[in-house]
Amino acid sequence: MPLGLPRRTRWTSRTRDSTRLLAIIVGAVFAFPLVLAPTPSAVAATPSSATISPSNATVTWDGFLAPAAATDGEGDCLEGLTCDTFTLTVSGTPSEWSGKLIPIKITWTNPANDFDLFIHKDSNDGPAISHSAGGAPSTTEETAIDPGATGTGVYTIHVVYFAVAADQYKGAASVGAQPQLRSANYVKGGITFSPSVTAQAPVSTSAGEPSNRTDKFGNHYVAGIRGVPAGTDMWYFDLQPGSPSYDPYMRRPVYRGQPDEFIVDESNAVSVGADGGGDIDLAVGFGNTNPPFLAASSLVAANISVMRSLDRGDTVQLNPARATASRWMTGSGTKPTAPIRPTSTTGLSAFRCCTSCSGLTIAA
Repeated sequence: MPLGLPRRTRWTSRTRDSTRLLAIIVGAVFAFPLVLAPTPSAVAATPSSATISPSNATVTWDGFLAPAAATDGEGDCLEGLTCDTFTLTVSGTPSEWSGKLIPIKITWTNPANDFDLFIHKDSNDGPAISHSAGGAPSTTEETAIDPGATGTGVYTIHVVYFAVAADQYKGAASVGAQPQLRSANYVKGGITFSPSVTAQAPVSTSAGEPSNRTDKFGNHYVAGIRGVPAGTDMWYFDLQPGSPSYDPYMRRPVYRGQPDEFIVDESNAVSVGADGGGDIDLAVGFGNTNPPFLAASSLVAANISVMRSLDRGDTVQLNPARATASRWMTGSGTKPTAPIRPTSTTGLSAFRCCTSCSGLTIAA
């Protein structure tokens, strides 16, 4: 063969075998880093199990630290990645656990994270005993095992990392006394259902969307709306034991008129218009003076009117000031009521309280 010309390779079976061997070697070389590359490792609770007896105090364990974990629920979680299991063996006999419970509690640091707690008998595939699966914001889930009812033996405490970032939980199981069952006292007679009593205004065929409140002394108020600008109606029931007008079965509603009315013919209790009528809410105080204040607010289109009574609704002071677009109210001790309205920054409800008005005015 002349010097300098390329040599032709002969394609033989030996050549194919050599080529295949080379391909295997090259493939192995490139695959080698993949074999050695780290993959997410499954981890478990530490320790992974413990035994508790009727005389034990507390058993504790730690869940794994999750950089980021999320799952659709217990049935879809991956053990060691989005959930872990702590195995609790309950020793003794069910009779030895009579009157005792095993409270189970997990806690974590960031309230924005969401762990869920499930308890099963024998294994995670066994019967569901109890669970606690609330949502954020929270830093705890808790439930209990009643060995006297569900038996002793093995229980699995299955913790699901429903939506967790850079957090881990701490678990605890302890021995505690069962809460005492409440013994109800039943009044014989007088509590059977009876025909309803209609609380009706003198000049209105109906009042809808009722709201009612009862203070701690037994002053009970009911209010309903006629619509804007017809206003609202209010009634009073005396539920105070020992009162001369005590009405325990609520058979005698006392009409208090329209708390938001403009002009009233006192002889006929007739209103010619009112400063509300689109939804109403009531609030009562919790002080030691009887009666505590009664406050109300009613929608007027995109605003509200606010009113107050210090004599069980017999007289009402009306403040038609426009200050907010929400009408929900609450009371706090002897302090004034607090109309609630959404904040513009969070979209959540926030309290706006006046300082000395008992619900008659609204703070900015």
